[in-house]
Parts: sequence; structure tokens; C-alpha cells
Amino acid sequence: MNSTVEKLNPTEVHKLITGFISSKAIFTGINFGLFTLLDKEPKSIEEIGKSLNLQPRPTRILVQSCIGIGLLHKNNGLIHNSSLASAFLVEGKPGYMGNLAKHQEAHYNNFVKLEEALINNTSITGRVKKDGYANEGAGANEDRQGTRTFIKAMHASSVVQAKSLVANSSIKGNHLLDMGCGSAAYSIEYAKQNPHVKITAVDYGATCEVAKEFVKDQNLENQITFIEGDIFNISLPENIDTVLLSHVLDGYGRDKAFKILKKIHTLLPEGGKLIMHAHLPERAETTFPYLFNLILLANTAEGEVHGEQTILDWIHELGFKDIILKKVSPISSVIEMYK
Repeated sequence: MNSTVEKLNPTEVHKLITGFISSKAIFTGINFGLFTLLDKEPKSIEEIGKSLNLQPRPTRILVQSCIGIGLLHKNNGLIHNSSLASAFLVEGKPGYMGNLAKHQEAHYNNFVKLEEALINNTSITGRVKKDGYANEGAGANEDRQGTRTFIKAMHASSVVQAKSLVANSSIKGNHLLDMGCGSAAYSIEYAKQNPHVKITAVDYGATCEVAKEFVKDQNLENQITFIEGDIFNISLPENIDTVLLSHVLDGYGRDKAFKILKKIHTLLPEGGKLIMHAHLPERAETTFPYLFNLILLANTAEGEVHGEQTILDWIHELGFKDIILKKVSPISSVIEMYK
């Protein structure tokens, strides 16, 4: 055997190969309500089995799997949630990420056809066409509940990044346009930290319907208003000081992504500001921005993670200036610029 190979530790490769098992253990625990059950009080294996209507063997296996990945622990014969599970996997808590996990499970199931998508350069779900979402946030063959599920999943991801984005960027003027607002998580955080700023959030009607619920929950209806429609064709207000573009360009190919930036440049007044929040793999601390490309392949006609240099080339070509780039989270960065 090659001496170099002998010195290498295969543990990391083994961890990557078997990583899907950890994901499925989390998905299954959430789907059965395991973490929500244990948040009320610790339980024995037998009590868990009765509560979840599972036989002893599968109960032991599910619990042991979740202990192995650090989401549960055993103390004096009783099973407890870990602090992570208690904070993020208990339904009804502010940090609940179960909707995001269920969305990722849908990707997990779709990836059975990933090799076909690679060979044919085609989307598996048809969620995003070349010129926009096929079904206002839902998959091509889903009903409006599909939009609600998708936007709630995106909300769980966005709220994790929102505070840091707002802390690492600033609004110019008194009117912010959130273009492709999704759940409005970023609009909500900007509104909380900038009560003097008027925010106009733009997205498809079905998406805005869900976003309005999140805005209402925060009592921000008077500060955040909505325009419903397709960002490529909709008429936008002219009295905009700052535009926010968060995780939008990835859904589109290079021509359409550049078209969005050009539309924003045309809309902004001289001296107006663009805040672009995006996955920049080159600056990431985790693998997700790289792997996100596979999700985009499965769900979009042309989308991909556009790298830092590609985006900088676009904004220089359009004439944006005074460009500042900062890291927002382990998976995202912000680029601030002016017209």
C-alpha cells in the first residue's frame, strides 16, 4: 500500500459517507415529536415508546441514534433533551427549526433522482423556472400549502442570520425595499432596529400572504407594507433609498441574476444603496454554501451559487461604487454598495 495512504485517516471520509444517517435520525425524531415530548419532562424508554406508539426495539434504536449525535442524553434511566434539541427542535419555541428540517427532508427524498438531474441538467421539482418561481414558492405540482411549508422553512433559516445581517449593514435614508422578501424575516429585523424606516417588501402574492402573518406577529404592519408580484415584471416605487437583496440571485442563472441587479441599479437614485446578502463559498466557515448548489440543481432550471468574483464583476460592470464586503454568518456574507 502507498505510504501516503497508510498515513491518512479514513475517519473523515467515513463521516461524510454516513452523514445522511444523522440527518434522517433528526428528521425522524422531529416527525414523531420526540424532542417536543421530552421537553415536557424526561422519560424512560418504555414511556417514550408508549407515547409515540412504537415498540421497544425501534424506540431504543431511535433514542440511541439521537444520543449518538448529541441531541439526547440519558441520566438515571431517563432520557433528556440536550440543550441544542431543547432550543431548536421543540415545536412552539421561538428557535424551532423543525420546519427547516422537514424542508431538508424533502430535498433528501428528491436526491434519489440527483444523478438524473446532473446528466440532463434539469430540475427535479420544477420549483424555479428560468424566469421565476413556477408556482409562487411551491413546487410545480404542489398546492398553496406547499408555499406555506416552503416559506416557513425559509423563515427558520433566515431568523438565524437576520440579527447578524442587520448588525453588519446599515440602511441609507428612510425607505428600504426588500426585493424578494420571502418570509420577511430580514425586513422584520431591520424594522425593529430602524423604527424610523419605511419598509416595502416585494414577493409573489402567496409568499406575501405567509410573510404578512410573521409581520403581524411582531406588530409591524404599520412599518412594513407589501407589493405582490413577480420581481422581473412588477412596477416598483421610485422613492427608494436602499434596496435589500437577500439570497435571491442563487435561484437564477447568470443572465437573469445580472438582470435583477441591473433593475435595482436603474431603480436606485444617485447615491442610493444596495445591501446584497448571499452565500459566498469562498468566505464560508461550513460546507453548506458549496453543497447548496446541489439543492439548486434539484429545484431550479438555471440556479447556482454565484461566487464572489462573479458578483463583484457584475456590480463593477453596472457602476456600483464604495463596495464593502463583510461576513454575516458561517454560511453568508453581505456586500454593501452605492450607485
